[in-house]
Amino acid sequence: MEMLERKVWVFGTLQDRRAKGPLSGWVDTPQIVYSAWNQAAGETDRPLVPQRSNFSIPLVGGGITNVVLAFNLVKAGGDVGLIEATDDMGGCLRTIQTPDGVKISKVPTIVFCQETPISWISQNVTVKGFEKVSNGWGSLISKGLTGVSQSITAVTQLTKWLSSSDVDTRNQVIPERIFGEKHEWDVPGGQVWTEDDFERFGTLGVGSGGFGAVYSAGFNSIFRLIVNGLESDQAVFAKMTDDGLQATGIRELANVKWQRAPDLGLKTKFDTVAKITSGGGGDVDYVVIQETPSSDDGNSIADQA
Repeated sequence: MEMLERKVWVFGTLQDRRAKGPLSGWVDTPQIVYSAWNQAAGETDRPLVPQRSNFSIPLVGGGITNVVLAFNLVKAGGDVGLIEATDDMGGCLRTIQTPDGVKISKVPTIVFCQETPISWISQNVTVKGFEKVSNGWGSLISKGLTGVSQSITAVTQLTKWLSSSDVDTRNQVIPERIFGEKHEWDVPGGQVWTEDDFERFGTLGVGSGGFGAVYSAGFNSIFRLIVNGLESDQAVFAKMTDDGLQATGIRELANVKWQRAPDLGLKTKFDTVAKITSGGGGDVDYVVIQETPSSDDGNSIADQA
């Protein structure tokens, strides 16, 4: 196997990045009317800030999550590379055949949590092991938060925290301490969640689709998905044609997002698979991505990020 070494997407250490300038914050809030905000910012295909060479990020896989993430990152000034094993965007959505009216989440079925198969017999019965998560989330949705014991932090203080180079200081901005040990309200459902419970919530989600990588994006993102109904209803992605309003799948949404991203600076490698291994000392400051063309005879390229 021929091995070619290239250095791309070099992150550098945290100290290196601080020396090159302050880190930018990306603040999201459900109060924003995105259509008006995008229009004022020059529409969605215009970057918010100039691209920065010291903000380099590789993403492996062209599914809907990575496509949307790549689009947002390049808008925020990132030097982003997207690696996809096939010749098109869409991820698993390209291989799952689901005729109209068919729900993938139809039970009885089997769900996987921490690589363990668990039988899900009925929509009306909580999956075994998820009782605490189900009761807590259901209580939050139906009853809201109670026992508020503190006021909302002043915006000036939030801004000061966001400007800090210390991760723990910036994390103080996050007010959604609801289910964990450091909860700021009465815990919905009455039981404090453990790390295992949070993992289960991220794995299975509220229905059966699971939030996976989306969960780590932030509690607000998940809550907004639930409130808006985006986890099951794709009607909001309908498009207007000469024949009237036509439904469009989420796979097409991925393609539309991706088609706009290259103009913002996104670099995409199709027909390429990647094996990721870490490198460096105790404080890892780079990642090796071994790329192999899908149609090749095994030759690979090792990229250092």
